[in-house]
Amino acid sequence: MQTTIISHAARLLQLPVESIDLSSSFVNLGGHSLVALGLASACRKDGINLTMESILLSPSMSDLITSAVAESPVQTETETQTQTQPQSQPQTLSFLHSHQKSPGSNMINFFETYETAHLPIVKAA
Repeated sequence: MQTTIISHAARLLQLPVESIDLSSSFVNLGGHSLVALGLASACRKDGINLTMESILLSPSMSDLITSAVAESPVQTETETQTQTQPQSQPQTLSFLHSHQKSPGSNMINFFETYETAHLPIVKAA
């Protein structure tokens, strides 16, 4: 996590990674609100939760990393596996089926989502 945060900070501050000292604050390194927003966004994409407040108010990069550890949820291996499992059965868009008597009811049956295995058939048609 430390390497990721430092790498993002260095890129956004346009500094070499080696020049970022863990005892320096983000603001003293040249960071401001727009750069802090970019850092929060880049970290969020990597699963690291940082608020702009913690970025701008942390007295050092070390404290910022400590805040990130405290704010970021830890995923267990089971949660990660569950999120990557494909759905086993097709699911329909039930809100469309609730309007069966509408003029577009013939189209409703068309709007079903199929699991990944059915996509090549749809693309071929």
